Amino acid sequence: MKILLYALVILAVLGLGFWLFLGAEKTEEAQVVTPSPEPTLTPPPPTPPVSTGDCYVGGCSGQICSEEPDAVSTCEYREEYACYKSARCERQADGVCGWTTTPELLACLSANVEN
Repeated sequence: MKILLYALVILAVLGLGFWLFLGAEKTEEAQVVTPSPEPTLTPPPPTPPVSTGDCYVGGCSGQICSEEPDAVSTCEYREEYACYKSARCERQADGVCGWTTTPELLACLSANVEN
C-alpha cells in the first residue's frame, strides 16, 4: 500500500511538474513578439526634366515639329500636311516640341485627313 501511495505521489509530482512546464512554455511563447516588417516606401518615379530650347519644323513636307533642326522624313505628301504651314511648332507644357493644338489646326486636320 505504501508503494502505491508513493507511486501516486510521484505521478502527481511529475504530472504537476509537466503541467507547470507546459504552462511556462506557453507563457514564454505568448511573450515572444515578432516585429512586423517595416513598410517600404517606394519613391515616385523621377520626373523627366523639362527641356528648353528651340523647336524646329522639319521633314520633307514640313510636317515634323522637333528639337532637331535637321529632322528628315520620307518625301510623300498628304493633304493634312498643308495644315502645318500655319500651325505653331513650339515647346509644349510637358517640355516636348510639338504642334500647338488650336481650333483652326484641328478643323484643318479633320477636313484633310485621308481615310
